[in-house]
Amino acid sequence: MQPAQRPMPALFHIVDDETWEQARACGELRPRSLVEEGFAHCSFAGQLLGTLQRHFPGRDDVLILELDPASIDAPIRVEDSYGSGQEFPHVYGPIAVSAVTGVRPARAVIDGAVSEAAVSEAAVTEGATDRPDERGRAAADR
Repeated sequence: MQPAQRPMPALFHIVDDETWEQARACGELRPRSLVEEGFAHCSFAGQLLGTLQRHFPGRDDVLILELDPASIDAPIRVEDSYGSGQEFPHVYGPIAVSAVTGVRPARAVIDGAVSEAAVSEAAVTEGATDRPDERGRAAADR
């Protein structure tokens, strides 16, 4: 019998207004990192504030895209690519605009508008002993 699969919580990707408008026009998001590094950088809810502070300080032109992992066709891997000691979700392919379930200004995260439920769900998944597979599904803890 195979272990039960646990769904991955929502992912979040940070973009500027122009990148989001381009994605909406062509139907998919292809961030620069996909070309340069081979994947799109994402965060779990509990990682958003740190990501914004580290990579987008003082920027008011950025949006947070909430993504449904089950709607993403590309492989999703949770990994520590840079030896930081923290694992982040990475999407190894373009992201269809239809996978975006919410768009909010970065200010909403900075002001604490990300729901506690989303943060709690992300913390549970991040602490799991089994890693998600390439489609974003993790085996239940044994």
